[in-house]
Amino acid sequence: VDLESSTVDDAQDFFDRYYAPANAVLCIGGDLDVTETEQLVRRWFDQVPARPAPPMPNTGEPSPTAVRRGVVEDPLAPAPAVAIGWRVPDPVNDLDTYLGTVLLTELLSEGDASRLERRLLHTDQLAVGQSSYLGLFGDPFDVRDATLLVTQVHHPAEVSTDTVLRAVHEEVEKVATDGVPAEELARVTARAEAQLLQQADSVLGRTLGFAAAELVHGRAELAGELAARLAAVTPDQVQTAARGLSPDTAAVLELRAGGAR
Repeated sequence: VDLESSTVDDAQDFFDRYYAPANAVLCIGGDLDVTETEQLVRRWFDQVPARPAPPMPNTGEPSPTAVRRGVVEDPLAPAPAVAIGWRVPDPVNDLDTYLGTVLLTELLSEGDASRLERRLLHTDQLAVGQSSYLGLFGDPFDVRDATLLVTQVHHPAEVSTDTVLRAVHEEVEKVATDGVPAEELARVTARAEAQLLQQADSVLGRTLGFAAAELVHGRAELAGELAARLAAVTPDQVQTAARGLSPDTAAVLELRAGGAR
């Protein structure tokens, strides 16, 4: 409805307001001469009229206080699935707490040794696939508040959604109650650090990382600090993160498949 009521003037106003030089980051990486590069940047960008940056809107939302549940019917889907979403701490203003959630996500879902992979696919055989991710764009460090942790599970038709949900919540509760062994956290942390370093291995990866850190956090150098910040996360921080994933405030979206019939 909002899109249908929008006008060309609305689009022009949005562009003029938010696509301003003061609201952008230009990040250049590579084997280059700094003086020459600055001359080229000024040659092509000095002519763009300066405009003040708009105030950053507050995108945070009140934390949920109840379960929200929805159902999607897909007549072409070959198998059912369910997604569980939890609100997580502010990744900008509460980064240390958020980093506990980053490692909790790794511990739950990443790799064959992860808690949900073992429980859902191997031990109980409730699912054919599972994954978890922070934010909606694939990079847990390129997000602002409010954001969420989503776990999605594809499961056989004979396994009920509630059975899958119960198993997921039980695995989260184990971390919330019992904590994380130091050796398991060390393995998970090493994996997360390796992924960060791999992303920064190319010039393009490093450049994008610095740009995102400057744009989101106001500190480009944070991109080079994240691996060490992850290494400093304690088992207590991960346990605290798990305690924030309550089944009483989760959002659940169930996919009912018709393609297998």
